[in-house]
Amino acid sequence: FLFASNTDFNWGMEQEVKLEYTVEIPGISHEMAAKISVGDQVLDSENNYVIGTVTNTEVDDCVEYVYNEESGRIEAVAYTDEGSSSSVRKNLLVTITANAQYTEGKGYTVNGYRMAVNQDMHLSFPGYTGEGQCISLIILETEVK
Repeated sequence: FLFASNTDFNWGMEQEVKLEYTVEIPGISHEMAAKISVGDQVLDSENNYVIGTVTNTEVDDCVEYVYNEESGRIEAVAYTDEGSSSSVRKNLLVTITANAQYTEGKGYTVNGYRMAVNQDMHLSFPGYTGEGQCISLIILETEVK
């Protein structure tokens, strides 16, 4: 898990910052992953507050680890839906940028929604609503106007 800053940060004050955070949405179908696009507005699906804009998406196969009797090794194989050999589930990484408020003792919030690494998130995009987990948080700019 990652927390990084490429700017100077005054930790003792309230500050406006520009954040980039990445949310992992596991086990999504390829069709649903394709419904999330760069430029999409992201909402907190519980309160319908805007919490940023999609700036990047990455998709990879979900894997499960199985024992291969022939080789005697455990191998990673693409995870498919039960009973289907063609419907491989995906892990979707969605990178989102947002203006946020940093408050000492509270952390980062975007329109009242707390942002933190390992935070479970309830997200809504124009073509998809689901849950994911924040896996990285980077401060892009401080004192955003």
